Amino acid sequence: ELGLEHKKDIETFGIAKFNRIAEDSVLRYANDWKRIIPRIGRWVDMESDYKTMDWTYTESVWWIFKTLYDKGLIYEGYKSMHLCPRCETTLANFEVSQGYKDIKDISVTVKFELEDEPGISEQSPSSHEATKDKLRTYVLAWTTTPWTLPGNVALAVNPDIAYIRVTNKEPRSVESYILAKDRFSELEGDFEIVEEFLGSELVGKKYKPLFDYYVSDESLKNRENGWKIYAADFVTTGEGTGIVHIAPAFGEEDMALAKKENLPFIQHVLVNGTFAAQVTDFAGLPVKPKQDHQKTDIEILKYLDAHELLFKKETVTHSYPHCWRCDTPLLNYAANSWFVHVPKIREELIRANKEITWIPAHLKEGRFGKGLETAPDWAISRTRYWGAPLPVWKCLDCKEIFVAGSLADLEARRMHKANAFYILRHGEREDLPHEKDNPKDYDPIVISSRPDVPVHLSERGRNDIQTLAEKLKKEGGVDAIYSSNFIRTKETAEIIGKELGIRVTYDERLWELNHGVQFEGRTVAEYQAFFASPEERFTKKPEGGETLEDVRRRVMSFIREADAKNEGKKILIISHGDPLWMLEGTLQNLSQKEIIAFREHGYIKQGELRTTELKNVPYDEDGRLNFHKPYIDEVVLKCGCGGTMKRIPEVFDCWFESGSMPYGQRHYMGKPLEGFDPTADAREGLALRNSKSEGGFPADFIAEGIDMTRGWFYSLHVLAVALFGKPAFRHVLVNGTVLAEDGQKMSKRLKNYPDPMEMVEKYGADALRLYLLSSPAVLAQDLNFSEKGVDEVSKKIIGRLANVYSFYELYNTGTVSRPDFREHAHALDKFIIYEFSQTAGKIGHALEAYELSTAARAMSEFADVLSTVYLQYSRDRFKEGAERRDEALAYFRYVLVEFAKVVAPLAPFLAESLYAKVKYDDARESVHLEDWLSLPVLPQNYKESWQSMGVVRSVVENILAARSAAGIPVRQPLGRARVFDLPDKEEYRAIIRDRVNIEVVEKDTSLAVEDGAWIDTNITPELREKGMLRAFVRGVQDARKNEGLKPQDRIVLHVHGVDFPNDFFERNKNEITSAVHADELIMVSERGEYKIVLDKHDVFVSIIHKS
Repeated sequence: ELGLEHKKDIETFGIAKFNRIAEDSVLRYANDWKRIIPRIGRWVDMESDYKTMDWTYTESVWWIFKTLYDKGLIYEGYKSMHLCPRCETTLANFEVSQGYKDIKDISVTVKFELEDEPGISEQSPSSHEATKDKLRTYVLAWTTTPWTLPGNVALAVNPDIAYIRVTNKEPRSVESYILAKDRFSELEGDFEIVEEFLGSELVGKKYKPLFDYYVSDESLKNRENGWKIYAADFVTTGEGTGIVHIAPAFGEEDMALAKKENLPFIQHVLVNGTFAAQVTDFAGLPVKPKQDHQKTDIEILKYLDAHELLFKKETVTHSYPHCWRCDTPLLNYAANSWFVHVPKIREELIRANKEITWIPAHLKEGRFGKGLETAPDWAISRTRYWGAPLPVWKCLDCKEIFVAGSLADLEARRMHKANAFYILRHGEREDLPHEKDNPKDYDPIVISSRPDVPVHLSERGRNDIQTLAEKLKKEGGVDAIYSSNFIRTKETAEIIGKELGIRVTYDERLWELNHGVQFEGRTVAEYQAFFASPEERFTKKPEGGETLEDVRRRVMSFIREADAKNEGKKILIISHGDPLWMLEGTLQNLSQKEIIAFREHGYIKQGELRTTELKNVPYDEDGRLNFHKPYIDEVVLKCGCGGTMKRIPEVFDCWFESGSMPYGQRHYMGKPLEGFDPTADAREGLALRNSKSEGGFPADFIAEGIDMTRGWFYSLHVLAVALFGKPAFRHVLVNGTVLAEDGQKMSKRLKNYPDPMEMVEKYGADALRLYLLSSPAVLAQDLNFSEKGVDEVSKKIIGRLANVYSFYELYNTGTVSRPDFREHAHALDKFIIYEFSQTAGKIGHALEAYELSTAARAMSEFADVLSTVYLQYSRDRFKEGAERRDEALAYFRYVLVEFAKVVAPLAPFLAESLYAKVKYDDARESVHLEDWLSLPVLPQNYKESWQSMGVVRSVVENILAARSAAGIPVRQPLGRARVFDLPDKEEYRAIIRDRVNIEVVEKDTSLAVEDGAWIDTNITPELREKGMLRAFVRGVQDARKNEGLKPQDRIVLHVHGVDFPNDFFERNKNEITSAVHADELIMVSERGEYKIVLDKHDVFVSIIHKS
């Protein structure tokens, strides 16, 4: 974004400027999140958010670091780690794990010539006798990082492994090679074994360095131990040659061997990833360029080949770590860092993990648990510019270390004696008597922002200041007086200066707030009306005027300069209300909201004298307390030896900061806070899983992606256990990665995924939520995102439930009451109530267990049953004139109301919309203000009805399948059907007959269960007419719907039949008019607007709406 490639570019650009841009970038998308988060239905207090860059958060991070340091869990060490050469900083292990990619690299087998064995042994075959003295012996070593070869100082063999010396058979070779016997089969060419021996026989032999850049450097420590063969247990024969090239600066095992054997240490690569100047053939080249990671390796290979040191090269594909921030290939690099000693608390980490419920459960002992078993020390320092600074100061003289845990620690170790600051607001003005000296009463005051405007002290004001001056004199006076030179402040300063005999220094930075030219001579009330809120005063600037931030900047600039010029002095500052208000608020480290509140109760009065302190803490150019570089590095401390202590340059690993979240967001500093005390219930062995948190800790649950098992989940866990011996959270929901539809990683560049907010606008937030909640993603599995899936959810669940409500509204009488759940309710009502109680229980239990996909599936399944079973089977029960209609509507409404409550956590918008439409008069305003539902105690026969309806549904399914196989639609009545099983009660048999449109359904146990059902496909004239009647009524109902009529709307029906027997309508007139709410059915000669096909005949109808 800024075109900065390396750290030096940042330094040239300016660290303060860079960090200001970094700070602004943190808030770049804040407004977008405030819009997006509520739109997708999440309850988050976006106005009371915390930021890891806030000073309160950083001070808590310092407290954590200091606490761990005091426990012996923090140390500084020099280890082999992964370095990003672009960022010029090391990374923690779990950061490294986030950036592995498969890449093609060059592997090389290199020839290291032995110094003391130019020929082959006496046991060599006689065929080589003639050339024995000319033979040279090489040790073969294999590596995938040729760029590390200039740093080679040793070779390692396994002392217990068998090694061989080989030569080429043809043509005759003057070279012999040593490698592990197990790797002989991997050699390409015609070789023969001339000698076999254990690796221990190679130990101590010297070889010639590949490169001569460091071998002659007499200042190189332990040079005499270099370029020899050493024994190492880590050497295996699984790959390569069984001989390992050792470069201590670029590998953990290499460094361990170097420490054990006192090997020379060569760091031939700079922290920016380029070769050092000593590597003259390649100086300045990046060792692993991001644009072409093989480029430098190829140059190394050319050198080796030219010097006849290259035995073999090949291309290998392997997983290689990249920087998760900038995608640069990482280097295994020895560097200094600060560490958390994780292995020291490993057993506690494992024990605490047993108290956490993981969803899915396999992660507990699997990915996360296994990681804890081998968790290494955690490198927590970074050599970056933006980040919370490590609170470590080192003495320039005695090298003593001091770790600060708070701002108070900085003040306690200040280098120079503190000045005592007194602040005084000018005496009483002529136009503002003491009785009105309250910001709430300032509205009528006329504004004057020029120092020469004649606003003088009142007589009472002069007397009060004189009295104050005399009191100051009695108490020892002051050493310096600084004042605004407005007339009222100047008069105040002159009275005090005269009494104390001190010359006053005037400074424009102490002037009154400049209200701007547009408010000069106008009232305070008019000025206040310019701002929409008190907060706007900090950023909204009147023409030619100042913001409160401008005022803060100048008064803080003044006091810091005055402090630097004096030491151990008493300094009096005389100014005005708003400048002193901003000065006090800033020196007390108040937030913007707190400063606004402070104005209401702590605004300094005219003639009031107060004390304040300028602490030894970092302030930026704007006068804000700012922990970040470069300001924190300006804070120097006093060492016990009297010397100066300066802060080390490192900042915290961002994962240390994120793991500090529970404490940083509350500004926890080790003492209980209201609603938050991590030390509560910290008893050994306390089971946390099923108990409620006391003191707001641990968190009930957290949720994030599976990559956080090595990120946020891990850092939270390590710090909580290290601090308090217990986990930071009770339950953790782990989601998988959402990929593009083709299984690739979502990429803005490739545009291989739809915009989520476009999905929300197109299908609704609930459709997107339910699609994700019912997907493998909530079980920590990958999901190939498909818009078709969201569309399907929208139609099958959201759309279906919308249709269910529309059906209810179609027949809603406006007087539907609550059901009484009586024993003799209709079988379908008992069925749906019991089905709902089962669903509510499933959803409730699933949510309690954090099994979101189970809850989402239960919602979907009930929506299907409600629509395709209850409504389909009950349609005629809601129509006007139907028996027990009010009772059916009561149960229907109850189910809709309670279902809205149950699905509110899953589909909040649908639930709110449905609830608002069907709730009872005494209900709460919103479904989200409702308590979780309490189900009524149902009579026993509700469950029996539910069980019987299971049989009913099975029978219906079988008969409808038989109809489909015979090609007979449901609207055509049939005479008879037989099934293997039937419910005993007639009410259930009646439901079956009505649903399948068959007049007689009989039980026939002679039928095979797998046959399903038998139907009589003979359609008599009577049955055919009934079918036509049903088709005609349905056609008219469709026409009514198309006309926008409601069920209660009456019509006159005009019918025109083409070659259709009109006596059909005469015979069925009463049934037709009743069914379609027609007052009259009239046969007409003109065709109507709507066509209905009856037995291959066209019949036309017109709907005349009777108003």
